[in-house]
Amino acid sequence: FILKTIVIDGRNQLIGRLASNIVILLKKGYTLKVIRCKDLVFSGRYEHVYNRILKKKNLKTRTNPNKGPYFFSNPSSLLKKIVKGMLNKLNKSHTLLFKSVECFNDTPNRYIYNYKLFLKNSHKNYKLKPDSKFTKLYEILPKFGWQDRSSCTESNSKNGIRSTIYSFNSKKLNNLISQKYY
Repeated sequence: FILKTIVIDGRNQLIGRLASNIVILLKKGYTLKVIRCKDLVFSGRYEHVYNRILKKKNLKTRTNPNKGPYFFSNPSSLLKKIVKGMLNKLNKSHTLLFKSVECFNDTPNRYIYNYKLFLKNSHKNYKLKPDSKFTKLYEILPKFGWQDRSSCTESNSKNGIRSTIYSFNSKKLNNLISQKYY
């Protein structure tokens, strides 16, 4: 049994659909690296998405707020929390699966030249209507305390490095994701 590493490009991917595809690929034995998490998309108008996140952030417990629900304002941590919620926490193999996911807000230098997987079944252009509203994470999460530090560091686009995006055939991708995993 050989573990294969897949690098997924998170640009313009719907966050919930991407998380469900990540869980399916994890159960098949892949190790996943998700890059450009700050470009992930919530479907809906800005105000609705803002109110939905604000409502989740304001949840507290009556006894001890330190035990309460935790809110992550970092896009990569937010995606990992969504993936963690889709895995069964009582199953030990699922907790091991969760450790094989890494999320990054930008493209790290070690993944510049790797092929990036482009998931058509979670991309906003394929799943949303053309006139639908959407909100990117880098637009909304600064309101909740996230500071984008990529402008401080040297970016890959400034170096003129172009990475190739590998797109699966739609048939091959659908077969990979729609196969039974149990």
